[in-house]
Amino acid sequence: MEATFDLLPDVSIEGTCPTGPSGSWGTKGEYSTTTAINNIDDFVKQWNISVQWLRCTDDLGDTDEEFSTLHNYRVRFSIPTKTNPIPRASASVYFFIRVSKTEPANYPVEVVYQVEGNRLVFQPGRHIFREKWLHDVLRSKQTMLEHVDF
Repeated sequence: MEATFDLLPDVSIEGTCPTGPSGSWGTKGEYSTTTAINNIDDFVKQWNISVQWLRCTDDLGDTDEEFSTLHNYRVRFSIPTKTNPIPRASASVYFFIRVSKTEPANYPVEVVYQVEGNRLVFQPGRHIFREKWLHDVLRSKQTMLEHVDF
């Protein structure tokens, strides 16, 4: 006779873990730099961050790999004020869009993003973006600037 142990009851975790917006990224056949920048901007607009942040999206170029092309983009965030219309520091979020060379045209592109100074890599739709991450980057840069003499 085989003994069985039921230490934990079956728990359904579906729907209990909050996730952020997934965005619309298109397919390999639909990919272009213009659509990628528009998709990144649309995705970032869905983040729950204050309207005080201004942003600019830049194309940082491509990296040619054996089976894909990695397209690199930067969204630079800053908080201008009346007293400092040109902020001393900005915080960047880097987006990486991988377009396969071997898959058919209807294959989706792969998208990940990374906050400046952070090792974690996030996938759209799997994480909730935190405004705190941008503030942390600015705070870190401000601390560094306080210790540098010009």
